[in-house]
Amino acid sequence: MNHFSGFLDATYRAYLKREADKDGKQNYLQAFDDGKITRQQLLNAIRNSSEFESVWKLVAKELLPSAAGVEIISVHVPKTAGTAFGEILQQIYGTDKVFCDSNSAGLETILKQGSITLETKAINGLFPAVRYGECLLYSVRPKLIVWLRHPIMRLISSYCHSLSIASEAAHNKFQNVSYTKQELMEFSEMAETQNLMSRCVQGMKLSDFYFVGIQEFFQDDLSDLREMLCWPEVENRWYNKNKY
Repeated sequence: MNHFSGFLDATYRAYLKREADKDGKQNYLQAFDDGKITRQQLLNAIRNSSEFESVWKLVAKELLPSAAGVEIISVHVPKTAGTAFGEILQQIYGTDKVFCDSNSAGLETILKQGSITLETKAINGLFPAVRYGECLLYSVRPKLIVWLRHPIMRLISSYCHSLSIASEAAHNKFQNVSYTKQELMEFSEMAETQNLMSRCVQGMKLSDFYFVGIQEFFQDDLSDLREMLCWPEVENRWYNKNKY
């Protein structure tokens, strides 16, 4: 139940922009404990609620004036070619027209800061798909794109990346492998490293995405996407320099 409680709290904040009320939370926790509801059923229930629709209509109303020109929202899952694709977006649209969202602030704060303007053509960054994805239901409907990877290969790549980060630059234990000298299997047992791709796309349906690329076939998939969007020829200028 404890894991579900945290999931429930995160769902309320992401979908309804508020903390879960005491009675509603208790009812959901009891239903989960009794086996009457799953995580996906919880997401569906909240997503189909009138409160959800009202909240996101207000968010979309605030987003529309500044985001009318946004064509692409790219969800960067760590170690799935997200950096390379972000660089591709900058080639297509120009650096000044691609907003790199670091997920350091809430959506409402970003809107108030004016980081997204009428000139913004693409949004790319390390954020969960639901962050902007729900705005697709009520606003200008930009194309939602994500790149995925074989989960074991993504985990190994993440481990090697973590090994290359100096301990003094690490912000959390996930990045502190070079200091703790963890083995790969120990790294894989950390909660922070598990189900990361699922967490990035959680709350969205496959049909919400315009394109799902696969990192192992990056060049071929990029060519398909380029044809779909009538993009000019682009060059993959990003190379993995990790010594591991």
